[in-house]
Amino acid sequence: MLSYTKLDLDGIEAGTSRKPSSNSFDLLRREGTEFWSRMTGDNPTIDRISSTIETSKDRMVERIEADYVNFIAKLLLQSLCRLQETQVLTYVRDSDMTIMRNLVIPWATVEYECRMGAPVSVRIDHHFRLNDLFKGRVVISNSDRSLWVDNDVVAKVQDIAKIVMDRRNIKDPVQGTLKYMRR
Repeated sequence: MLSYTKLDLDGIEAGTSRKPSSNSFDLLRREGTEFWSRMTGDNPTIDRISSTIETSKDRMVERIEADYVNFIAKLLLQSLCRLQETQVLTYVRDSDMTIMRNLVIPWATVEYECRMGAPVSVRIDHHFRLNDLFKGRVVISNSDRSLWVDNDVVAKVQDIAKIVMDRRNIKDPVQGTLKYMRR
């Protein structure tokens, strides 16, 4: 799912990385140009990465629409593996209630028990519902609501972009929303 995005961002990184030069003057000029670009904020790499992130987000939305149930089931499984609790509450949208109850939760609990070797009980919290902006997103917590996992595909794209930008020493305010929160 994220392989296209990772390949796109790796391609940008490879295309913008420094190329070896036989002439030391060329190397000094290139270093100075990159330094000046960073200081003035005129860095075309940020623009290229930002456009790739936006394109990747659009692709992810299209792929989510094509196979929504499978996508949400895998996000729930990943969230359960990150939380690693035996009693879990999940928060869903009203429109997703039926598919979560009948398809996604049973599959994810069986798959979790096979992979992790530990039982898990997943319940839908009926007191708190997600709105329609949360499509393609899974929010779960432990039973006492002290530990939360908010898992979103857009966060994954942004996290990959952040890794690429950190490798290139580029500062950008883009951050993901995959959060682990403690109260």
